[in-house]
Amino acid sequence: AVSWEQVVQETADFNYLMAHAVADLPPLRLGGAELEIRLYQDAAEPGPLQISDHEHPFYEFSFMYRGEMTYCCDEHVIHLSTANRKIFFMPPATLHRRYGAGPLSVITGFQFHLRPAAEADGGLVCELPALLRRRGYVFDWVDEVFGDLPERWRRELLSRRVLAEERTAVMLQDFLLRFFQHYFGVELARHCAASSRRPGPQRLVYL
Repeated sequence: AVSWEQVVQETADFNYLMAHAVADLPPLRLGGAELEIRLYQDAAEPGPLQISDHEHPFYEFSFMYRGEMTYCCDEHVIHLSTANRKIFFMPPATLHRRYGAGPLSVITGFQFHLRPAAEADGGLVCELPALLRRRGYVFDWVDEVFGDLPERWRRELLSRRVLAEERTAVMLQDFLLRFFQHYFGVELARHCAASSRRPGPQRLVYL
């Protein structure tokens, strides 16, 4: 069995390396939106645990690396575990609470901001919070789409090989691209089509 002290140390080491990997990561383009990863980390917590109602100024995108956790968000109760491999995805300023009954848990996930690209009119940025509420903030892990990407970027980062941080950052962005393509492909296609019909900047031609 892994001790709590060992989990805490492993988590701290992983988060230290990951902070460097994402520090200078450019925004990820999603059609007319730009996704900026502000943080990707493991959160190790002893149990039993109960976190009261709170909210964040960022999107939270999480799944379990160890143990299990239950989120209560609006009328939805979302149980995450390493066994069911669910993904919790919540927009900013959403009141929620969570609790865990196990001896320890490690939540792994992203904190990010989504904003319109410079030439866009909002698109998915405006629509996504309502889409997440309608879908109950929970998404299935699809092996054919995501495979073992989280384990691969974890192994790559911890290898400390030359360019390991750069390769890890690319895998993080690839994972998010796969997620949005799979679950929000219809909406992204609609916004991309609308953007392509929008007239571009006019150029003056002197004869």
